[in-house]
Amino acid sequence: MVPSPDAGSARILVVDDEVEVAAVLEELIAGLGHQVTVAHNGRDAVRLLAELRPEMVFTDINMPGTSGIEVLRVAKELDPKPAVVVVTGHASTATAIDALRQGAFDYITKPFAFDQVEQIVERGLANRRLEETNRRLVAELSDKNAILERHEHELRERVRRATTQLQRLYDLGREIGYNLELAPRLSMICARSAELCHAQAAVVYLANEESGECRAAAWHGIGGLEPDRGALPVVPPDGVLAPTLAEHLRLIDQLYPQLRVDFVAVKGSFGPELVEALSRRFRIPKNHMFIGTPGDRFPHRIEDLGGVRVVL
Repeated sequence: MVPSPDAGSARILVVDDEVEVAAVLEELIAGLGHQVTVAHNGRDAVRLLAELRPEMVFTDINMPGTSGIEVLRVAKELDPKPAVVVVTGHASTATAIDALRQGAFDYITKPFAFDQVEQIVERGLANRRLEETNRRLVAELSDKNAILERHEHELRERVRRATTQLQRLYDLGREIGYNLELAPRLSMICARSAELCHAQAAVVYLANEESGECRAAAWHGIGGLEPDRGALPVVPPDGVLAPTLAEHLRLIDQLYPQLRVDFVAVKGSFGPELVEALSRRFRIPKNHMFIGTPGDRFPHRIEDLGGVRVVL
């Protein structure tokens, strides 16, 4: 890597097979405060282009072996940013114009004046800085546009989800209002809850004001069970449905003897033990097991899991 020059100083390569011309250009450009490297043939210039990565190049057109046009071509292939100035005699002006068509920044004819060289150096470096600034601004603008597009997409998705949820709540409210009887309302709530959660079954528990217990009042997807006869457990006042690991497993087998499970999320003090037991019981892959604490959110939305039938 080429070290960064001092502030205001640029790396400039001078290429000319005429030693005297190269020396004059070197002295003039160095006098402007720039770092000057000289090559006396095109072959050396091509090598130096890769090593120095100059910000500006002055190259004679007519040189034996590798010509100035070839130096121009290689310079632009390595890096299109450097300003390449071709140096030519009056008789080769047509060749210089052809070089401009191939990407040269400007040309000067021999003999040249100091003011002419100074102006070309200033314009060439200013043009390079302007191009670099434009590229940086375009890159920044592109990044900001990408951020805005991402935020716009996220906002649209949030609005879509919120609209869907509001529509579901509205539809559900209308369905609930169709029937003033409690039992049909609870049955409908169970069915819609299972549908919206992609669950195989759902149960609604109502609390008894006197005992504090919660008993099943409606259920969906649990065929053949009779809740009033104790098939569905009663939730005690402390809210702990199954305080031990064995009772958790027995409760699951009791409620869902033919249950097929794809994904499990467990919250509680014995989460790891229950997850391990459920993994063996239902043959669930480890990447579909999630252990959390009350208040945690599932790591995935159910619809993102792909083919999930039941979530415990």
